[in-house]
This record gives sequence, C-alpha cells and structure tokens, in this order.
Amino acid sequence: MYYYLNGEIGYLDLKTAVIDCGGVGYKCAITLNTYKQISGKSRAKLFTYLSVREDAMELYGFADETEKTFFEMLLGVNGVGPKAAIAILSDMTPSELSAVLAT
Repeated sequence: MYYYLNGEIGYLDLKTAVIDCGGVGYKCAITLNTYKQISGKSRAKLFTYLSVREDAMELYGFADETEKTFFEMLLGVNGVGPKAAIAILSDMTPSELSAVLAT
C-alpha cells in the first residue's frame, strides 16, 4: 500500500521512527541497521511494509530496498513473523544474512 515515506524525522529511537509527511506522523518499526543509517539526520526516506492483522495494522520501515526485500523473504519462512524478522535484521545486515544463508 505505502511504498515509501519521505519526510522529516519527528521522533527516533532504536526501534521506532516517526516520519512526518505533510503534517502526518507515520510510526514505523525499524531495524538497528536502519536506525544507524538515519540517526543524526533531520530527514529520511524509509521503504515500508504494512502488516495487516485482524487486531492491528503495523508499519515497518527500512533505509534501503535490500533490507526490505530480506524482511519480506524472512516473512516467507514458516514461523517467522514481522517482529522476528525485524529482530533478525537488527542483528545482522542483509549482506551478512546472505553470507550466513549461503554457508
């Protein structure tokens, strides 16, 4: 639904970024890698994934499309949900994860 958000960083911590787009703040769960890439900046562009469940809608944001692609691939693994995928990608970069999977 949302491909990316581009705007001012309204709030940022290790797990959450709020991107202000035209006066609306979009809260995104982020990885530690994304945090490192956007920390210290006033603006950010985050590629997004919207998770829709019966009881919640959650937005996940990534500093680059590669990380988002790996997130979506992890969701395809049986038993891995969005929160587990975010945790995995917070522990290693997509290139590190790719190397681990190759070996």
